[in-house]
Amino acid sequence: MAAADRHSTRLLFVLAAERLPVALVDLGNALYLTSLFAAALAFHHVCARYLFALGREGIGAAWWARTSTRTAAPVAGSLVATGAASVAVLATGMLGLDPVVHLFFWGATTGALGVLLLVLLTSVAVVGYFRRVGGHGHGAWRTTIAPTAASVLLAVVLVLAVSSYGTTLGVGPGHALGWVVPSGLAVVFTLGLVWGVVLKHARPQVYARIGLGARATVVRIGPEELVGR
Repeated sequence: MAAADRHSTRLLFVLAAERLPVALVDLGNALYLTSLFAAALAFHHVCARYLFALGREGIGAAWWARTSTRTAAPVAGSLVATGAASVAVLATGMLGLDPVVHLFFWGATTGALGVLLLVLLTSVAVVGYFRRVGGHGHGAWRTTIAPTAASVLLAVVLVLAVSSYGTTLGVGPGHALGWVVPSGLAVVFTLGLVWGVVLKHARPQVYARIGLGARATVVRIGPEELVGR
């Protein structure tokens, strides 16, 4: 534990250096750095594509759907994601926080909790969807039993994760962060539900396009905008 506190993310390579040739340790460091870059690039790409999809379907700002005229890349979504990441990095530096702990570790932990919630909601949605439209040739195992079991198990894991979130972050018992961060995710989830209800009643054509993917294409011709079905 003392070594982990002292070396942080370099712990693995410090321990390896005691038993392996220097060349292998250097190679491991290089692979570690390139894998971090690849992971950051993949994360940025996913965020840009999500923003593009939200803009294309009319759920978010319409300009999020703008793409590059040369490469067709989601340039607007990429700029928004870059701006959000820049704000997070600058805030970490201005507040004097440890980027490894407070940005990388805390951020990844919070993101993992959000993903767990999304996977749980997806499992519940599978059950609800097939109950509404029928099995479509799929058996009870795929349409009801497996997703129900997954929903129950994921709900248990989510409750355990939230109840011990302070410990996961490494803060003391009763620390505000132990409940502020999960509460923040709950607020975001609630805002999403409210926005969905607003779209359903105020803009039903937009609500009907949710999930259509490429079939909800926005075609831009100069200042004009044609929304396909």
